[in-house]
Amino acid sequence: QNSCMITSSPLATAEGMAILAEEYGMEVLLDGGTKIPYLAEDHPVVKPIDGEAIYLNPRVGLVDISQLADMTPDNPILNMLRWYKGCCIVAGYAVISTGEATLEQAAHNAASAERIAKFRSEVFINEKLLNGPPVAMFEPK
Repeated sequence: QNSCMITSSPLATAEGMAILAEEYGMEVLLDGGTKIPYLAEDHPVVKPIDGEAIYLNPRVGLVDISQLADMTPDNPILNMLRWYKGCCIVAGYAVISTGEATLEQAAHNAASAERIAKFRSEVFINEKLLNGPPVAMFEPK
């Protein structure tokens, strides 16, 4: 990867916080001491729920904000960028994205994460206000 950007993506980072809190409890957002698995086969992700995003990238990597302080080669952020086509949501902070050759590619990855979060949010609001189907119904299995 030759380009990298960190973008403020309010919906994507909020969606990341919601997913982490749902899976690991609220304390994961507060103390950074909660043990979250970041193994290749077991780690948190944001699942796209629209057909195009599912086709292009079935999941977006997700880490808690305490991973920003990890200066080791095994930092989960680096792994998420490798595993998920150059995109990682840092819950409550930003979207980190890379591009193989240009910043335009990195920007596209960051915009995709924000768009995925926006659509998930819209479906969630429809569920709560209009008794629509839950987000989980649209997530790829």
